[in-house]
Amino acid sequence: MFLLKMALRNLARQKKRTLYTALVIAAVIFFYIFADALITGMMESSYQNITDYEFGHIQITSPAHWQEREKYPLDSLISLEEDLKAGILDMPGVIGASPRLDFTAELSDGRDDLPVVGRGIDPARELQHFRLEESLVEGSFFSAGEEQAVIGKKLAEDMLLEVGDSFMLIVRTRREAFNVIDLTVAGLLDTPNPRLDEYFVYLPLTTAQRALEAENYYSHLSLILGGPDMAASRTEEINSYLGAAANEYAAYSWEQGAEDLRIMEEYSQMVLLIILGIILLLAMAGIINTVVLMVLERLQEIGTMQALGMKIKEITLMLALEAGGIGLLGAILGCIMGALGVFLLQTYGINIYAGMEGEFDLPISMAIIYGDWNPGTFLFVFVYSVLISFFAALIPAYWGARKEPSDILRD
Repeated sequence: MFLLKMALRNLARQKKRTLYTALVIAAVIFFYIFADALITGMMESSYQNITDYEFGHIQITSPAHWQEREKYPLDSLISLEEDLKAGILDMPGVIGASPRLDFTAELSDGRDDLPVVGRGIDPARELQHFRLEESLVEGSFFSAGEEQAVIGKKLAEDMLLEVGDSFMLIVRTRREAFNVIDLTVAGLLDTPNPRLDEYFVYLPLTTAQRALEAENYYSHLSLILGGPDMAASRTEEINSYLGAAANEYAAYSWEQGAEDLRIMEEYSQMVLLIILGIILLLAMAGIINTVVLMVLERLQEIGTMQALGMKIKEITLMLALEAGGIGLLGAILGCIMGALGVFLLQTYGINIYAGMEGEFDLPISMAIIYGDWNPGTFLFVFVYSVLISFFAALIPAYWGARKEPSDILRD
């Protein structure tokens, strides 16, 4: 306790130097907290976009279709028996299900062509369990069996289409024959998922099945649960249920569907930690420099303390505690600045993708990214900065403490 009191008292002797070094540490902490909040908010928003607009929480499909899902094959479609579907819907936590038929197509307005993804949906179920209707900015949704479609606003701009305009989807059927689906634009979407806005065409499931010669088949059955955290356990339960029914289909959670995003999140966190380490090395250089200056300025004081009986380890600990105090001050300032930054980021967001629309094929909004609180990050950088400051000072502190008192006092 005596050494701690002396260390705190000595910090006030060079207020400007202490403050400047602490501010360097605070700036590092602020950068890390802000960047972590931005990445966390971006990932959470992306995961929510996947579950609320695109994937659902669980998809039931054939393993063959799952492996080739990015190619939208028509030779591995499914058709669950009603009793099997009813058994799945009766499971705890399962709120609803929506069948979908995805396929590749060529959108043509008679002048220009553009490759797109068609998605046949049951409008009643889709609008009940997904948030598409919230993103409808013009027109309305179609009803089952109508020759109408809803497309993204960005796709409509690219093809110069408006509500009420007609266009064609040129498709290849399950029997490898070409067919044309004549559709009218019923409404325009502006979702937080740019991929849906740029490439997807929504049309009635029965219309798509008829045009593709798919009868009662569809690509997958998308399930909605009480929350995304239930997906892993329910996926195992549904797979056991399907296996017991000797069914060739399988269930896949949204986490499996968002594997690329999860890898991206892990990579981003790793890069952030590397950047934090590099910047803290610079902060450590500042701490070491501060301790060296403290030692040089107080050589006679150190010699006097040794002459009065203080041990080398006690003097070393006192100097290291002073450096730890600087780290503590920097940690407090950095966490305060970081909390303010996260609050502003969560309230107002930031447009980090301005001018880069269309450059990323990810379910991330190209408009405003909002941050998210991560208390664990605050605790981590707080403890980390204090410990780094303390241990970085041990070597220069020991160097000063081990000098002979007679040499110090004589010089």
